[in-house]
This record gives sequence, C-alpha cells and structure tokens, in this order.
Amino acid sequence: MDTEAALAGTPYLIATDEPSSARLSSLRIESERVRQQAQRANERIRSEAAALLEPYLRATRTELVAESNVMEHMQWTTAEVRETILRNRELLDGPTRTLVESVRSDPRVYEVLGLYRAHELAEDWTSIDRAPLASEVRSLHALILGAVRGSGEYKKFTNAISGTSHRTADPQDVARVVIEMCDWWRGGTDDPLLTATVVHAWLAHIHPFDDGNGRTARVLANLELARHSYPPLVLRPGADRGQYYDALAASDEGDILPLYELFVHVIRRQVRLMVRPNYVLDLIEDKFLASGDDRYRYWSDTLAGFTERMSASVDSYRAEFRVKSLLDDPRSFQLLCDRDPAGNGWYATIGLPGTDAEWLLWFGYKSAEMEALDGEGRTYPSIFVSRRDRRPDALHPYSQTFDRSLLDIPVPDEIGLLPMVAKPVGLRWEFRLEDYALADGAERLASALCAAL
Repeated sequence: MDTEAALAGTPYLIATDEPSSARLSSLRIESERVRQQAQRANERIRSEAAALLEPYLRATRTELVAESNVMEHMQWTTAEVRETILRNRELLDGPTRTLVESVRSDPRVYEVLGLYRAHELAEDWTSIDRAPLASEVRSLHALILGAVRGSGEYKKFTNAISGTSHRTADPQDVARVVIEMCDWWRGGTDDPLLTATVVHAWLAHIHPFDDGNGRTARVLANLELARHSYPPLVLRPGADRGQYYDALAASDEGDILPLYELFVHVIRRQVRLMVRPNYVLDLIEDKFLASGDDRYRYWSDTLAGFTERMSASVDSYRAEFRVKSLLDDPRSFQLLCDRDPAGNGWYATIGLPGTDAEWLLWFGYKSAEMEALDGEGRTYPSIFVSRRDRRPDALHPYSQTFDRSLLDIPVPDEIGLLPMVAKPVGLRWEFRLEDYALADGAERLASALCAAL
C-alpha cells in the first residue's frame, strides 16, 4: 500500500525526501518482521499454555493497567493492581453498570477496574471485523473513567496538554474530527502497527475528553493490535516515558515517524520477552518484578546517584540535564544484561535552555571493548552518547557517529556503572578505561559535553 495515500485524511504526512523515505522503508520492514515474530510467539503461548491461558491474559491486562496508570502519574504497583483485580473479580465478571455503581465511592479502585475492563473489551474486539465507531470510543472512555463528571462525554471547554504548546481541537469540532478518525480507521493502512500508531496519536492530538485521553488512546492502539494477533503494546514509564512524550510532541507537528519507531521498538521488546522459556509462568508469578533482585536494585541506586551528580554538574555550566528515563523497568534491565538491544532506551538529553538538546545519553548493552577492559565479569547496562545530527539528510535526530576531533574535551564512547565499588563510574575512550567516584565521573562527562554547547 502507498503509505502517503493511506495517510490521506489524517493529520500526518511522511516527508518525501530521501532520508524520510529510507527511514519509513526501514521501519516498515522491521514492523513486518516483528509482526511475524509476534504472531508465532502468540500462537506458541496459546498452544503450549492452554491450561494457563486465562491466568496469563489476566497477568497481561494487569501489567497494561499498572504501566498505563503510572504513565499518567497514578501510583499503582503491579502487585497492587493484581490484588485489586482479584478482590473485585466478581464485579469485573458482572454487568458494567453494576461495576460502575459499586465503586462510585472509591475512584482510586476504579482507576484499576475500569481500565482493566476496557482492555478486556479490546481483546474481545478480535471477533468483530471492524474498527470502533465514534460512539463506541465514547463508551470505552466512559468505562475507563467510571461515574465521574465528563465520563463518555466530549469536552465542553478548550483543554490543553500539560508541558506542551499544542492547541487541541476546539470543542465544537470534536465530534466531527473523532468521526473522521474512525472513518479513516476502518480502512487504515496495511500495517496494523502503523495504523495503531496513527489512531493513538490522532486521539491524543484531538484530546476530545476532559480527562483520560492518554489511557483511552493506549486502549485504542491495543484494540487495533489485538485485532491482528499482536502482543500488547506495553509502554513502560521507567524506560519509555521521555521518548514517548517527545514522539507525541513530534506527532502533534505532523511527524508520525518517531512514535511509529517507538511502537515498533516496544513490540519488539515484548516479543523478545515472550519467546523466553517459562515466559508465561514468570509473568503469572510476577517473577519479572521480583523485589529480591539485588543486582537490579543496587545498579538502580548507583544510577540514581550518578544522575543527581550529572544534573548538578551540567547545571553548573548553565546547561540543562533533562532526564528521560532511569530504566526503572526490570525487563529492559535484564534484556540489556543479556546483550539484547530490545532493552535500549533514552536516558537523558543535555542542551542550552530554550534550544533543542545537543546531546542524547541512552542505555544500551555493554560493548565487547568494555568487557575486555574492565575485567569484572559482571554485565550491567551501559550508557552511550549520541550528538544531534544537523545534516539535512539525517535519518534520526541524534547520531552515535560524529566528528570527535572537533571537540575541545574528548567525549567518552561509553559509560559503565558498577555498583558496590569505591569508583563505580567507568568512562571508556576507544581502548582506554578510567574509573571514577560518582561525583568525579559525572563532572568529567558533563565538562566534556557542555564544552561543545
């Protein structure tokens, strides 16, 4: 399918220049590869774990609810969500009206139960061979929010998205543009993942409701994916929040590629987890989030200390250190420890106030060069440096390949953090490694990066 033609009628265009076309082509190929892997993984799980299918689906929905609520700064742990669902199983199995009325006095509980029921309905949609109507989108929103003012109703006053300058749809236009979105959705594109990306971005762009737009958009994206046998799109606040919000901001300007790229990455990460032995049992028994994983906890504590000192050091140079994520997701941590790039994620950006960030720090797996130099035999994620690529034909906003000879102070190729040692920060320049205390390592890195601003 011609992507440009498929996106006609949406707020989104794919630039026709060579870099954008190459980036789209690469993403389409990767999306198709991920789709095939996802369908094989789903089929294997459903055939090999038939007796555990309902507990598995319940655990998957629990994870979706917990991560989606935390993305909206509602503090629910997976364990708390699971306990709430088990305690209210009878309500979830009953009529929706009974569910809404029964927890009217406890809106916090409904934060879990309403979204959980919405994801159940999204899964059930696989038996309906069409996209939802605008009225059904409103019904899903009513289910997610419950018995509160504005539930299932379009906004009556102009609203805004916190932290952005984006102007959302005017109230008098909302009904029309939601219908336009649903009309387009019925045809969509030949790539369900791209279709899910567009629907998610479009609903967030319209912002048709006073509250619950993000949760509704994520349910709609998962509904589209469930229709085509994809695993759930689990956006993890700890690993994805910064990149997710940046990609949404780009989509508000009409550029859908950053969000599409993120969604391909998120589904690929989910597939890498699903193909692991004992994945179903581990998910049901919550082993992925086991609090006794000392390696993860100690490394996270070291990262937190390094982040605090990086922020202070960068601030001393009158620059901004903007944290995107702290990899507080055990699954991504384990993928990187296993040298799997599906765990990659943004860490922070550095730039002058009021400008596009010049530097991107991102999490990846430990390089062979670092393995050879540190001699520790313990594998933890590493941090890598990319610089803004200002070439007009650049495929991505940041590139790990840049001319280091022009820098006043050499920038490290890789940063390693090793917990429980006196000098936990390892800075690698090609085949040279130097170890530092937290404050010294942060200052050395900050001075090199800020000198180039």
